[in-house]
Amino acid sequence: MNSNREPGARNRIRWMHLFPSLVGFAAVVWFCVRVIPRPSRAQYPCQRAAFPLGSAFVVWVAGLIASAASLHKARFHLGRARYAVAAGFVALASLVWLGTGLTQDRPALAAVEPNWPIGVARGIGSGRVAWVFDPAATSWPGPGSSTLPWQAVDQAQVDHMFSVAVQSLAGAQTDVEAWDRLIRHFNVQTGRGDVGYTCCDRVFIKTNFTLTFDGDRNKSPLSWFPNRPECIDNSPQLSIALLKQLVDVVGVPASSITIGDPNRLVPNYWRDMVRSTPGLETVNLLDRVGGPGYLTATYSKVPVHWSVPNVPQLDRIPQAVVDAAYLINFPVLTSHNQNGVTITAKNLYGALIRNPNDPGYFDLHSTRILEDPAEGRYRALVDLMGHEQFGGKTLLYLIDGLYGAQGWAHVPVRWAMSPFNNDWTSSVFASQDPVAIDSVAFDFLYAEYAGPDPPGDLGPRSPAADDYLHEAALADSPPSGTFYDPENDGSRLSSLGAHEHWNNPVQKLYLRNRGYLEGPRSSGIELAASLLDSGGKPADLDPVDAKTGVPLTPTLTWSAGADATASEVYFGTDPRAVASRDRSSPAYQGKFRGTSFSPGPLEPRTVYYWTVVGVQGAQKWPTPVLRFKTRAVKVAKIRR
Repeated sequence: MNSNREPGARNRIRWMHLFPSLVGFAAVVWFCVRVIPRPSRAQYPCQRAAFPLGSAFVVWVAGLIASAASLHKARFHLGRARYAVAAGFVALASLVWLGTGLTQDRPALAAVEPNWPIGVARGIGSGRVAWVFDPAATSWPGPGSSTLPWQAVDQAQVDHMFSVAVQSLAGAQTDVEAWDRLIRHFNVQTGRGDVGYTCCDRVFIKTNFTLTFDGDRNKSPLSWFPNRPECIDNSPQLSIALLKQLVDVVGVPASSITIGDPNRLVPNYWRDMVRSTPGLETVNLLDRVGGPGYLTATYSKVPVHWSVPNVPQLDRIPQAVVDAAYLINFPVLTSHNQNGVTITAKNLYGALIRNPNDPGYFDLHSTRILEDPAEGRYRALVDLMGHEQFGGKTLLYLIDGLYGAQGWAHVPVRWAMSPFNNDWTSSVFASQDPVAIDSVAFDFLYAEYAGPDPPGDLGPRSPAADDYLHEAALADSPPSGTFYDPENDGSRLSSLGAHEHWNNPVQKLYLRNRGYLEGPRSSGIELAASLLDSGGKPADLDPVDAKTGVPLTPTLTWSAGADATASEVYFGTDPRAVASRDRSSPAYQGKFRGTSFSPGPLEPRTVYYWTVVGVQGAQKWPTPVLRFKTRAVKVAKIRR
């Protein structure tokens, strides 16, 4: 007898064994009672949750009955000395029972239906991804012109876009407040305590200079791919915007920042633009070769362990990563012809100082969808995403979407969907959830993918293109069954973030955009969209800013933007609450199809603040916060 088992534990264990069966039976009953009378209810979230539980129970019961029948037949034939036939029925019963057991124990492949998230949301805002779009940021005439894409980018517009991105992600009103919130949240989550940036903690920024693979940084981008001269890497303008904020806002000494690509070269044109920016002269530039003005990437002694047996375990983390307190993962918005997409996860391939398929090392390409196109398979990207020196140090995931391409060595293409409307993507994405930001970027790339180019291209619409996101979101119990342990310390990775697909490319709504902020389905994604074009922005707001003498029962009016389908109104005496544009704030007055709002009787001689946000799905066009002051109450004179 086990003396460590408390009294009554035996009965509780029996009930725990019965619990899955009871839940399955209840799911079958609930599904039948609700769906059979009205089949359209099958699309309800509760029924979509009940169906897999009920179907698994039905399969289990069917297996139980089939096994019992097979054993009965085996006993019948055994009594008549038909040993071979009896053995066959015993084997059949075993196979059926084994199959149902595997069905129960194996983690289900991740759902791919819209708004059906898996994993656990991470970062500030719990799965929040900030997206900023400003068509004024880019002005490239297109392929065949006399300019390159990065030469047609407006630095001032990009500076503003990046500022909006960090404020939107952090839910802050200033850049200083935004960075402080981001850093404090990250430090709390990683066990460092509720502290901001401390001088002189080092920052490493992993860029994506994949086009310099030929080893000559002196070449012009025009000569890298003679047949595709305008291919893109990280734009110098967004890199400068990021570096200026780190130095001027966060207070990181420029000499404490290292930016570059350990497996590629930093091109000279990019170096010249960064180094000529005031305040950035002493930023460290790192690449594989080094040389005058550059640092050479070197290995540390910290290993990367690949969570798959019988492969070489020779990889080490770059010393610049080990020395850093914070990382920023900074890729480009592109598809990949052999891996579906190449965003923040695949950007970490370049964090190793070798090519993915170099001889003697574990061939990382063997885990791509080109070589292994099935779902529910081991993906080396998950080991990199979850390693304590990579994902464990990443303060910010930032995607350069000023231009978007269909492949890692492709020319940018104009995107058809709204709000791009056959123009450049002109976008920036930011998040602290690596799975969520790649999921959002995946949805954008999937919606715009034009087809195989060249023929055989395995773009985002390829089978298993998002399998690495399933594995990462469910890293604690992945569909592949892999024990992801990139440090080889015996501890399994937990979920690396939330994976979800939006409802459709027009509205671009994720669960948290649809109001699922609490409860069991709250661990989804929120796309915090800031569209800086004027397409859906309200105009002609009245009362105008700083107006005085406003009546105590005013009607606030505006004209709707052409692309907006509704307007959100924020109103009150607290300017910060109004400026937050947060629907959970008391300042939120609701969503209106019309173009007016009457706040009711107001206090005299009081300053009120208000703003209107044009809305279409997850896309929002905010107006500035306006203020007005109500008039005084006239006191009637009493005649004697």
